[in-house]
Amino acid sequence: MRHPLRRASALAAAPVLSLALLAVPGLTTPAQAAAGDLDPVAAQRAGGWLAGQVDDGLLTYDSFGAPFTDYGLSIDAELALAAVGGQDATVDAIAAAVAEDPTVYTDYAYSFDGAQYAGRAAGAVAKALVGLQAAGVDPATVEEIDLVGALEAQTADTGATAGRIADVATKDGEPDPTGDFANTLGQAFAVRGLQAAGSDEADAATDFLLLQQCGVGFFRQDFAPATATDQACGSGADASVDATAQAVLSLLPQAGDAEVDAALADAAAWLAGFQNANGSFDSGTDATAFPGNANSTGLAGWALGDLADLGVGAASAGAAADAAAWLRARQVAGVGDCNRFDDADLGAVAYDDAALKGARTDGIVAADRGQFLRATAQAAPALASSTDAGEDAVAAKDLARKGRALTVSVTGLVPGAKLCLTGRGETVGATAGRDGSADLTVNPGRAGTATYEVRGESGLVGSVDVRVLGPKTLGVDTARRAERGGSQVVTVSGLVPGERTVVTFRGAKSVARADAEGRVVTEVRISGALGLATLRAKGQFVDRSGEATVRVVR
Repeated sequence: MRHPLRRASALAAAPVLSLALLAVPGLTTPAQAAAGDLDPVAAQRAGGWLAGQVDDGLLTYDSFGAPFTDYGLSIDAELALAAVGGQDATVDAIAAAVAEDPTVYTDYAYSFDGAQYAGRAAGAVAKALVGLQAAGVDPATVEEIDLVGALEAQTADTGATAGRIADVATKDGEPDPTGDFANTLGQAFAVRGLQAAGSDEADAATDFLLLQQCGVGFFRQDFAPATATDQACGSGADASVDATAQAVLSLLPQAGDAEVDAALADAAAWLAGFQNANGSFDSGTDATAFPGNANSTGLAGWALGDLADLGVGAASAGAAADAAAWLRARQVAGVGDCNRFDDADLGAVAYDDAALKGARTDGIVAADRGQFLRATAQAAPALASSTDAGEDAVAAKDLARKGRALTVSVTGLVPGAKLCLTGRGETVGATAGRDGSADLTVNPGRAGTATYEVRGESGLVGSVDVRVLGPKTLGVDTARRAERGGSQVVTVSGLVPGERTVVTFRGAKSVARADAEGRVVTEVRISGALGLATLRAKGQFVDRSGEATVRVVR
């Protein structure tokens, strides 16, 4: 049996709400020290796009062909913008819109099959409370509903379910036990809201949330039946990345309590171990249902980034950076001539590769807008863990062959960042890999010096000059008679400075680089039978060659 936790003093001293536990300005956090400088561009752009979608404090999108104003998603956006920073006016606007009448979100009433249903969702009450607290709004100023009181009333006081939230549901005016859909996601918000409010119910709510953590570290999403005598997670429970991440974010303000710290450490280890090799997260154990997606990757990356800031979990910083790289690669972003998205869509985060491809082809259409809004709201804070790989560098071979593919390599980029190469009429876009590098392929079509410029999301990364070589007959100058067993001086001309040149004669070979005048002067060993033989010179490529005939004598 788990002992009740003693957090009263911590609750009383806690700030209103800290969603991201961001670094103090000027202080290097453990995550930054482990991963290098953080790059804020992607998170800021995601926040900017998200804020731009808010109208009168709320988000509205098409759902089944009709406009739907989504209060829950609006609060998600508010919490994300509060974590990212720089959008205080929008944060306040969303909180104000919710505060005007939270019951629009928390309460419901409808008719179905001749029956009348009504209720109040505990998770929605908790989420609305957290949203107001995040903007510094006193819940007591809301006239339509006492959010703290309502949440306390929907939190069990005694028995095995002590601390568990439950929906209030009725059917034809009578209690309806089948209408309780409360789960760990709502419980996490309840812990956050009650803790920030200094509620007497906060300890019990936290204890019950901790009961939902399973042995290997994840939090399950669904509670045990309310009638069960054991409410703790048992064997066989399905893992939920979303529930685990939300639980972490809600428990972080109570870091310092021994049991909370142990739970956070176990969750951090599980999240880092569950992460896919490409940096993404599936929604849970059943990867076939929602494989690698921006929603779960965003929540997990957000939680891991905050854990890393507190130094919790040896792998948290790296896992957060990998999640940010995966998300950034799926952000609607373009550079210069490689921008193939609508300007109005820039900054949004796509749910997956298919959604990103659709936005490139058709823009974010009305039917997909809700998906982009939800993915961006959950991904924006995670993008703050984007790391700068170091000093930018652009490199390519000094010499290239006309009509053949040439690779321009770029290093030192932010993983997942977009870049664009232009030059010689070619435009090539790419996305930096998890190591901060990218290879771009061009096909120089004519001889001469080619200059290729590479631009990133923040401007010019660098440029490189390449000398493109076409076919050429090289001049080969040597004595027409050569003594067997001796050495022959050979001069090759028609090269470009630095061009690698190979001179061969009957198996003997000499390799040299052309001088500033495009010449190579070298020697080859003369051997073999007497008589006429061919001495050959080959430049950097096989179609740049020349030869001379030499008579071998005694």
